[in-house]
Amino acid sequence: MLVIFALVYGYLVIDKRHRAYAMAAGAVASVVTGIVEPAEVLRFINWNVMGIFAGTLILADLFAQSKVPALCADFLVEKSGTVGRAILLLCAASGLISTIVENVAVVLLIAPIAIEISRRQGTSPVPFLIGIAISSNLQGTATLMGDPPSMIMAGYEKLDFNAFFFHQGRPSIFFAVELGAVDEVIPEPVGGAHRDPAAAAQNVKDALIRALDRLRAVPIGELLEARYLKYRRMNHFVEG
Repeated sequence: MLVIFALVYGYLVIDKRHRAYAMAAGAVASVVTGIVEPAEVLRFINWNVMGIFAGTLILADLFAQSKVPALCADFLVEKSGTVGRAILLLCAASGLISTIVENVAVVLLIAPIAIEISRRQGTSPVPFLIGIAISSNLQGTATLMGDPPSMIMAGYEKLDFNAFFFHQGRPSIFFAVELGAVDEVIPEPVGGAHRDPAAAAQNVKDALIRALDRLRAVPIGELLEARYLKYRRMNHFVEG
Protein backbone atom coordinates (compact mmCIF):
# COMPACT_ATOMS: atom_id res chain seq x y z
CA MET A 1 0.00 0.00 0.00
CA LEU A 2 2.82 2.41 0.89
CA VAL A 3 4.57 1.66 -2.41
CA ILE A 4 1.43 2.50 -4.42
CA PHE A 5 0.88 5.63 -2.35
CA ALA A 6 4.49 6.76 -2.85
CA LEU A 7 4.34 6.18 -6.62
CA VAL A 8 1.07 8.06 -7.05
CA TYR A 9 2.15 10.90 -4.77
CA GLY A 10 5.48 11.21 -6.59
CA TYR A 11 3.69 11.43 -9.92
CA LEU A 12 1.38 14.13 -8.59
CA VAL A 13 4.41 16.16 -7.53
CA ILE A 14 6.26 16.02 -10.86
CA ASP A 15 3.37 16.07 -13.37
CA LYS A 16 0.32 18.35 -13.41
CA ARG A 17 -1.38 17.06 -16.56
CA HIS A 18 -2.89 13.69 -15.69
CA ARG A 19 -3.41 13.76 -11.93
CA ALA A 20 -6.92 12.31 -12.04
CA TYR A 21 -5.69 9.33 -14.10
CA ALA A 22 -2.81 8.78 -11.67
CA MET A 23 -5.13 8.66 -8.66
CA ALA A 24 -7.54 6.36 -10.49
CA ALA A 25 -4.63 4.08 -11.42
CA GLY A 26 -3.57 3.97 -7.75
CA ALA A 27 -7.09 2.99 -6.71
CA VAL A 28 -7.27 0.26 -9.35
CA ALA A 29 -3.83 -1.04 -8.35
CA SER A 30 -4.97 -1.28 -4.72
CA VAL A 31 -7.88 -3.50 -5.81
CA VAL A 32 -5.89 -5.62 -8.27
CA THR A 33 -3.15 -6.34 -5.73
CA GLY A 34 -5.73 -7.37 -3.15
CA ILE A 35 -5.03 -4.55 -0.70
CA VAL A 36 -8.67 -3.50 -0.95
CA GLU A 37 -11.48 -5.94 -1.66
CA PRO A 38 -13.75 -4.90 -4.58
CA ALA A 39 -16.80 -5.08 -2.31
CA GLU A 40 -15.22 -2.58 0.10
CA VAL A 41 -14.27 0.10 -2.44
CA LEU A 42 -17.38 2.22 -1.96
CA ARG A 43 -17.07 1.96 1.82
CA PHE A 44 -13.68 3.68 1.72
CA ILE A 45 -15.10 6.74 -0.09
CA ASN A 46 -16.15 9.59 2.18
CA TRP A 47 -19.37 10.59 0.44
CA ASN A 48 -19.95 13.55 2.73
CA VAL A 49 -16.72 15.20 1.55
CA MET A 50 -17.46 14.31 -2.08
CA GLY A 51 -20.90 15.90 -1.75
CA ILE A 52 -19.39 19.07 -0.32
CA PHE A 53 -16.97 19.34 -3.26
CA ALA A 54 -19.70 18.71 -5.84
CA GLY A 55 -22.00 21.31 -4.32
CA THR A 56 -19.13 23.77 -4.01
CA LEU A 57 -18.22 23.51 -7.70
CA ILE A 58 -21.83 24.08 -8.74
CA LEU A 59 -22.20 27.14 -6.50
CA ALA A 60 -18.82 28.56 -7.55
CA ASP A 61 -19.68 28.21 -11.24
CA LEU A 62 -23.04 29.95 -10.79
CA PHE A 63 -21.42 32.67 -8.68
CA ALA A 64 -18.68 33.32 -11.26
CA GLN A 65 -21.25 33.64 -14.06
CA SER A 66 -23.44 36.04 -12.10
CA LYS A 67 -22.81 39.76 -11.72
CA VAL A 68 -22.24 39.45 -7.98
CA PRO A 69 -18.39 39.52 -8.20
CA ALA A 70 -18.55 42.84 -10.06
CA LEU A 71 -20.95 44.28 -7.48
CA CYS A 72 -18.75 43.09 -4.63
CA ALA A 73 -15.65 44.55 -6.31
CA ASP A 74 -17.37 47.94 -6.67
CA PHE A 75 -18.51 47.90 -3.05
CA LEU A 76 -15.12 46.87 -1.64
CA VAL A 77 -13.08 49.41 -3.60
CA GLU A 78 -15.57 52.17 -2.82
CA LYS A 79 -15.73 51.46 0.91
CA SER A 80 -12.04 50.65 1.46
CA GLY A 81 -10.68 53.56 -0.57
CA THR A 82 -7.78 51.67 -2.15
CA VAL A 83 -7.28 48.40 -3.99
CA GLY A 84 -4.75 47.23 -1.38
CA ARG A 85 -7.22 47.64 1.45
CA ALA A 86 -9.90 45.91 -0.59
CA ILE A 87 -7.66 42.87 -1.07
CA LEU A 88 -6.76 42.85 2.63
CA LEU A 89 -10.47 42.79 3.42
CA LEU A 90 -10.92 39.88 1.01
CA CYS A 91 -8.07 37.97 2.69
CA ALA A 92 -9.55 38.63 6.13
CA ALA A 93 -13.01 37.59 4.92
CA SER A 94 -11.69 34.39 3.34
CA GLY A 95 -9.93 33.45 6.59
CA LEU A 96 -12.99 34.18 8.70
CA ILE A 97 -15.41 32.32 6.43
CA SER A 98 -13.03 29.34 6.22
CA THR A 99 -13.55 28.65 9.93
CA ILE A 100 -17.09 27.46 9.15
CA VAL A 101 -17.00 26.71 5.39
CA GLU A 102 -14.69 24.33 3.49
CA ASN A 103 -11.63 26.33 2.35
CA VAL A 104 -11.67 25.26 -1.31
CA ALA A 105 -15.26 26.51 -1.51
CA VAL A 106 -14.21 29.81 0.04
CA VAL A 107 -11.39 30.32 -2.46
CA LEU A 108 -13.66 29.45 -5.38
CA LEU A 109 -16.25 31.96 -4.18
CA ILE A 110 -13.85 34.77 -3.20
CA ALA A 111 -11.43 34.46 -6.14
CA PRO A 112 -13.84 35.90 -8.78
CA ILE A 113 -14.09 39.11 -6.74
CA ALA A 114 -10.29 39.45 -6.57
CA ILE A 115 -9.99 38.71 -10.29
CA GLU A 116 -12.58 41.37 -11.07
CA ILE A 117 -10.73 43.95 -8.97
CA SER A 118 -7.38 43.15 -10.61
CA ARG A 119 -8.97 43.22 -14.09
CA ARG A 120 -10.27 46.74 -13.51
CA GLN A 121 -6.91 47.90 -12.22
CA GLY A 122 -4.98 46.23 -15.02
CA THR A 123 -2.82 44.25 -12.58
CA SER A 124 -2.00 40.58 -12.15
CA PRO A 125 -4.45 38.71 -9.89
CA VAL A 126 -1.77 36.24 -8.77
CA PRO A 127 -0.64 38.07 -5.58
CA PHE A 128 -4.29 38.58 -4.59
CA LEU A 129 -5.14 34.93 -5.13
CA ILE A 130 -2.09 33.75 -3.18
CA GLY A 131 -3.08 35.92 -0.22
CA ILE A 132 -6.64 34.61 -0.31
CA ALA A 133 -5.48 30.99 -0.59
CA ILE A 134 -3.05 31.30 2.33
CA SER A 135 -5.61 33.02 4.57
CA SER A 136 -8.26 30.46 3.73
CA ASN A 137 -5.97 27.46 4.10
CA LEU A 138 -4.56 28.47 7.48
CA GLN A 139 -7.94 29.17 9.02
CA GLY A 140 -9.53 26.18 7.32
CA THR A 141 -7.02 23.82 8.90
CA ALA A 142 -7.92 25.13 12.35
CA THR A 143 -11.55 23.97 12.43
CA LEU A 144 -13.64 20.92 11.60
CA MET A 145 -15.51 22.50 8.68
CA GLY A 146 -12.57 24.24 7.02
CA ASP A 147 -10.66 21.40 5.39
CA PRO A 148 -11.50 17.89 4.08
CA PRO A 149 -8.67 16.23 6.09
CA SER A 150 -10.13 17.82 9.23
CA MET A 151 -13.56 16.41 8.38
CA ILE A 152 -12.14 12.95 7.73
CA MET A 153 -10.11 13.00 10.95
CA ALA A 154 -13.09 14.23 12.96
CA GLY A 155 -15.27 11.46 11.55
CA TYR A 156 -12.67 8.81 12.34
CA GLU A 157 -11.92 10.09 15.86
CA LYS A 158 -15.58 10.99 16.61
CA LEU A 159 -14.70 14.65 17.26
CA ASP A 160 -17.25 17.46 17.25
CA PHE A 161 -16.78 21.10 16.16
CA ASN A 162 -15.78 22.30 19.64
CA ALA A 163 -13.04 19.67 19.94
CA PHE A 164 -10.94 21.70 17.50
CA PHE A 165 -10.89 24.52 20.05
CA PHE A 166 -10.63 22.55 23.30
CA HIS A 167 -10.06 18.80 23.59
CA GLN A 168 -9.91 16.94 26.89
CA GLY A 169 -9.69 20.23 28.76
CA ARG A 170 -6.75 21.57 26.73
CA PRO A 171 -6.41 24.11 23.91
CA SER A 172 -6.63 22.22 20.63
CA ILE A 173 -5.52 22.59 17.01
CA PHE A 174 -7.21 25.98 16.46
CA PHE A 175 -4.84 27.72 18.85
CA ALA A 176 -1.85 25.73 17.58
CA VAL A 177 -2.51 26.98 14.04
CA GLU A 178 -3.13 30.57 15.10
CA LEU A 179 0.08 30.77 17.13
CA GLY A 180 2.14 28.86 14.57
CA ALA A 181 1.05 31.15 11.75
CA VAL A 182 2.57 34.23 13.43
CA ASP A 183 6.29 34.68 12.64
CA GLU A 184 6.69 38.29 13.74
CA VAL A 185 4.59 41.11 15.14
CA ILE A 186 5.26 44.30 13.17
CA PRO A 187 4.95 47.42 15.34
CA GLU A 188 2.45 50.12 14.37
CA PRO A 189 3.14 53.86 14.33
CA VAL A 190 2.02 55.88 17.34
CA GLY A 191 -1.78 56.02 17.37
CA GLY A 192 -2.21 53.07 15.02
CA ALA A 193 -1.56 52.30 11.35
CA HIS A 194 -4.56 54.37 10.25
CA ARG A 195 -2.91 57.49 11.71
CA ASP A 196 0.22 57.16 9.60
CA PRO A 197 -0.23 54.76 6.66
CA ALA A 198 3.15 55.69 5.15
CA ALA A 199 5.03 54.78 8.33
CA ALA A 200 3.01 51.57 8.67
CA ALA A 201 3.88 50.59 5.09
CA GLN A 202 7.55 51.34 5.76
CA ASN A 203 7.49 49.11 8.84
CA VAL A 204 6.06 46.26 6.75
CA LYS A 205 8.67 46.85 4.04
CA ASP A 206 11.52 46.81 6.56
CA ALA A 207 10.22 43.59 8.11
CA LEU A 208 9.95 41.90 4.70
CA ILE A 209 13.47 43.00 3.71
CA ARG A 210 14.89 41.64 6.98
CA ALA A 211 13.10 38.33 6.45
CA LEU A 212 14.23 38.02 2.82
CA ASP A 213 17.85 38.85 3.69
CA ARG A 214 17.77 36.19 6.40
CA LEU A 215 16.23 33.57 4.10
CA ARG A 216 18.63 34.25 1.21
CA ALA A 217 21.51 33.08 3.40
CA VAL A 218 19.87 29.68 4.01
CA PRO A 219 20.30 26.81 1.48
CA ILE A 220 17.13 25.69 -0.29
CA GLY A 221 17.20 22.26 1.32
CA GLU A 222 17.29 23.74 4.81
CA LEU A 223 14.47 26.16 3.93
CA LEU A 224 12.25 23.31 2.77
CA GLU A 225 13.01 21.29 5.90
CA ALA A 226 12.31 24.31 8.14
CA ARG A 227 8.99 24.92 6.41
CA TYR A 228 8.03 21.26 6.83
CA LEU A 229 8.89 21.32 10.52
CA LYS A 230 7.00 24.58 11.03
CA TYR A 231 3.74 23.11 9.80
CA ARG A 232 4.36 19.86 11.67
CA ARG A 233 4.74 21.81 14.91
CA MET A 234 1.37 23.50 14.43
CA ASN A 235 -0.45 20.37 15.56
CA HIS A 236 2.17 18.77 17.79
CA PHE A 237 1.19 17.98 21.36
CA VAL A 238 3.11 16.45 24.25
CA GLU A 239 1.09 14.46 26.75
CA GLY A 240 1.83 15.41 30.35
